[in-house]
Amino acid sequence: MKRNNQTYVYDIEVYPNFFLALFYDGQEFIQFSANSITDLAEFVKENDTYCDKILIGYNNLTYDDHLLVNIANGRLKTTEEIYKFSPCGKQKG
Repeated sequence: MKRNNQTYVYDIEVYPNFFLALFYDGQEFIQFSANSITDLAEFVKENDTYCDKILIGYNNLTYDDHLLVNIANGRLKTTEEIYKFSPCGKQKG
């Protein structure tokens, strides 16, 4: 079975009052900010599966992927929730 997976290089930045997820497929950038977290969840979980995109990044396994899965599953919906879930937010209590 052949899949037409779209490949993206991506990164997530989160601070107490700032959120940005940036995806690049080699031709265009797609960005999601604090105002478009729901759109990010839909983008990641397109067709109700996580298998239609290949995501490449730095430090993804220990940081970005955890945030992305929880955003896509609807557990994290605001910048504040995302920051508190992140390692930086957990350090501050």
